[in-house]
Amino acid sequence: MKNIVLEIYALAVCFVSLAVLAATLSIGGYAAVSVYSPRTTIYAAQMQPYLDNDSFRKTIMTPDAGGGDANLSDADVTKQREKALADLLETQKTSGIQLALSQIGPFAIALILFMIHWGMGATIRRSRAGEI
Repeated sequence: MKNIVLEIYALAVCFVSLAVLAATLSIGGYAAVSVYSPRTTIYAAQMQPYLDNDSFRKTIMTPDAGGGDANLSDADVTKQREKALADLLETQKTSGIQLALSQIGPFAIALILFMIHWGMGATIRRSRAGEI
């Protein structure tokens, strides 16, 4: 009876560990996409001001937003917009790296717990098979 309870415990821990592994891998996958293709994971509302000069002038370059001179030429606005977009994408990459790094701990702990308890369950199953 004791072996059955221990085997159920070991398999329950394995089940929960697999759920944690699946979650951390999916979050890590999203983080990897965010690092390698930040335009894919950035919200549309965040990208909207950087799509054209008019949108950039209306949202980013307003005096309320701390923007620069509203009388800049289109070429200067384009340079500022492209630099601001590059900064935004770099920030998105950094967020992706931080998200990926935050998943290493839970992934490692779940993997170690899974391996220990799967081995425990296998040992119990082998010992029960010998009893029959």
